[in-house]
Order: sequence, then C-alpha cells, then structure tokens
Amino acid sequence: NDIINNNLDQFIFAKDMEALEEIEKIKIVQELIESLPNNSVLKPWGDHFFYQKSIISNIQTLKRENISPKRLKKLIQHHQNFLRNSTLQYEKLKSLRASKTLESELLEIVSSLLKIDLSKSLNTLFSYHLELYKNNFYTSGRAKNPAVNFKNALIKIFDNLKKQTPKQLELHTIYKKYQKKLEQIGRYDFDDMILFVLNKFKKDKNFLLVVQEQFQYILVDEYQDTNSSQNQILELLLSKAAGSKT
Repeated sequence: NDIINNNLDQFIFAKDMEALEEIEKIKIVQELIESLPNNSVLKPWGDHFFYQKSIISNIQTLKRENISPKRLKKLIQHHQNFLRNSTLQYEKLKSLRASKTLESELLEIVSSLLKIDLSKSLNTLFSYHLELYKNNFYTSGRAKNPAVNFKNALIKIFDNLKKQTPKQLELHTIYKKYQKKLEQIGRYDFDDMILFVLNKFKKDKNFLLVVQEQFQYILVDEYQDTNSSQNQILELLLSKAAGSKT
C-alpha cells in the first residue's frame, strides 16, 4: 500500500480506485452465482449460495499464488487434455485385480502416465504417490495388499479430476467476471494490491531498483505463512543482493 500511494505516477490507475469492502465482495459474488445457468454445478438447487464461501476463498488463493483467470484456464485445459490422453491407462487401472503381476503392471502404468504431457502439478502428484508406494506407505489401507491400495489411490486421482473439472471451469468463469466487475466499479481487493506491485516490479526493473534502494534490511515475520505472490515480491526486493549473504 505504501509503495502504491508513494508512487502514484507509477500506478496511475490506482488514483481512481478504492479498496473493496467485504460486503461488496459478497454481493458481487452472489450476483455472479445468480447469473449462472440453473443447472450449474456451483449453483445447486435449493441453496444457490452453497459454494459462495468456497468461491471467495478459491479466488483469494488463486490471486495469492499469482494465477490469473487466463492461467487458470490453461491449467484446466491441461487437466482436460490429460484425461483425454490417459483413457487407456485409466481403463486398465479399473480392470486390474490382485495378482502376482499387479505391482509390475501398476509401475508400468505410472511410467506411461509420466510420459504424457503433464502439468507440473499432475507430474508431482503421480510421482509423489509412486514414492509413497516405494516407501511402503500403502502397507496400511483398506486392502491387505499394498499394490491394491496403490491402485485405488491412482484411480481416486482420476475420479477427483473428473469430478472437479466442471466446478473449476465455472470457477474460472466467475473469477474472470469478478475481476472485470472490479475494474468497472473501480475497486481492488488486498490480493490485487500485492499483484499490482509484483507485476510492476517484474515489468519495470528501474522502478524495482528505486524501491530496493529504500531498504537496507528486511524482516519477514511468520515466513512459513508467506504465499507465492508475497514471496516473489520478497525475492525481487532481495535480488540486488544475489550472491551476498542474506
């Protein structure tokens, strides 16, 4: 907030904008939910605002991880492509039964999945479960056979993706319209303010240098709670000191 207000010539748009009140945020989200079709997965019959808190929380998380509506759409499309390109592996997983060859078959399927053009998150997810299996995590579970527990965990990944994708697509629609609405009424929320500064630092190296000169020391309280956007600002402020002891 200080950086924006002390450098309004660098943030011209901010002069005519005001911070978004919580009641305004709720009202906007409710209006966007009501604008969805009646058969929408985020507008359940009987309680249209059932997902209201979840939508607000998810938009906040997306901003804090510096994921714009455009980037969110790409991530969802990546997941959709994965589901289309992994149909054979999914069907094979569903057909597998406990046997002496189950482990080798599962490892072969995971290996083929990792060769698909995965998003970073999906690659990490499958690799993570593979490591869990190799480290005997799946010796505990509903089945006595660890390989069966591993197979069920892999199937659950697919099922969750299929279940969540329609909700993610509608969240993208609401997120995109939410940002457009804020622009129209001249409002920004706290997470927008962080992104304004982050994007300015990335695009204007001279301005970043000016701000860097204002700080000799930086103390970050509760660093473990720092989100991605905040951490990127911190890294940029410290970038001038790269190579020195920090």
